[in-house]
Amino acid sequence: MTNPYRRPSKAILATALSAAILMAATPAYAGTPEPEGVGIAEALDQVVPDQEFNVIAVLDDVADIPTDSTGSTAVEAELNGVEITVPVDPADALTVEGADGLGVAVDLPFSSTAEHADVVDTGIVAYDNGNGSTTVPAVKEDGSVQIATVIEDSGAPTSYDYGFETNGATNISVLDDGSVIAVSATGELVFGLLAPWAQDADGQPVPTRFEIEDDAIVQIVDHTSQDVAYPVVADPYLFVDLFSKVTKTNKGSGKFVISAKLSAWGQLIERTWVVLPSGLGVMVGTGWAEVVSKQPSANTTVMLQQHQCHALYGWTLGYKDTWDYESWRSSTWNVATWTKKLCNW
Repeated sequence: MTNPYRRPSKAILATALSAAILMAATPAYAGTPEPEGVGIAEALDQVVPDQEFNVIAVLDDVADIPTDSTGSTAVEAELNGVEITVPVDPADALTVEGADGLGVAVDLPFSSTAEHADVVDTGIVAYDNGNGSTTVPAVKEDGSVQIATVIEDSGAPTSYDYGFETNGATNISVLDDGSVIAVSATGELVFGLLAPWAQDADGQPVPTRFEIEDDAIVQIVDHTSQDVAYPVVADPYLFVDLFSKVTKTNKGSGKFVISAKLSAWGQLIERTWVVLPSGLGVMVGTGWAEVVSKQPSANTTVMLQQHQCHALYGWTLGYKDTWDYESWRSSTWNVATWTKKLCNW
């Protein structure tokens, strides 16, 4: 069987990245977590969200899905139209694939020597790397995956390699804040990574960055360069969808509203597409296709117009995190009307 994922050429990686990237088993988990699992849960629970340093709590919004440590698959689920597979054996890739069939397979750090998955909680497993560090993928309700690293002491490595293969990315670029976007030749979003962070047990930031080496992305966590309180938690945060939820609300008399809530990744692209030429195309093209795939009744001309208005002129709306499209609006392609009425003409 042909592997649908392929590695971008070294030439593409070398020119597109200067520092970046990487960055659900039917039986439910039964039994008592091993001691390591308890410690891992406590370490994750200590993470303090911090917008300044892009810190997102690992235990927030974790999916309540069957999670196991036997067989070949720890997590296998479809969430928000995204198919996610987390392996029991870390030597097998973690995969995330969107509704459009585009996605990424991730080789986890120290996968050839790390222990098989232990269940930490529903949606979360841990791989003990045997070197003072543990890799902890957490599957989120919106189909994203936060791949945390728990660093136990100063003897743990400072470098964590993530190999990756894609089945559609031809252009990978890094934003000024360290976030990464991978798009296909036709401008479709394949995957994205939020800017990296690392935090110690006292909630203090720890220097971290991404570097590219051949076909792997290396996260450097400089936990030995300063006094830190262990354990340190770091993460790459992987997304393939721009919207975490798309819902329909009937208003009577045949009228309805489609509400599309931007994911953390969608919010980032919307706020920064001005400095990322491919970003607008992603929001207008891939974003609209995603909305329609999740709520087919959105596929009308007037709702497409409202979507494009939000994508183009979000700054006039204060960068709202949820875009509402009303079925009763009149159809117009007059952008002066769009901006004058703030997308509610």
